[in-house]
Amino acid sequence: MEYAIITHGTLIDKETIRLDEPLPAEFKKVKVMIEPENHTPKLSRRFGAARGEITIPPEFDEPLDDFKDYTK
Repeated sequence: MEYAIITHGTLIDKETIRLDEPLPAEFKKVKVMIEPENHTPKLSRRFGAARGEITIPPEFDEPLDDFKDYTK
């Protein structure tokens, strides 16, 4: 069975991390993902950024010929 454990720790030096809680004894090799605790992702989206990129033709709301039989 595969599972993941999320824990916190402290960076001692470039190669050493002290975990707040010990890992299970059966773990021999692990994959580590480092994320700073005060990290907040920066959103690069801006309201109105695509303004003028998309245009809707004036006939957009007109009935389609393909559906003429259904809209009588």
